[in-house]
Amino acid sequence: MKTKLANMVKAVFRVILNIALSIGGLLVGFTGEIVLGVVQIALSIICAILTLIVFLMFLLWLFTL
Repeated sequence: MKTKLANMVKAVFRVILNIALSIGGLLVGFTGEIVLGVVQIALSIICAILTLIVFLMFLLWLFTL
């Protein structure tokens, strides 16, 4: 009887631990996606600014010919 109860307690703790680990994994995944999204937006803004600078330099060169 004692071992049956101990096995049930172990099983319950195992289920709780699995749920906690899966929730933790989801949180890590969401956090990673958010960070990657922010980095992607920042790189897009930097590329847009650099492209604008190059385009304006091209126009300046064109008008000084």
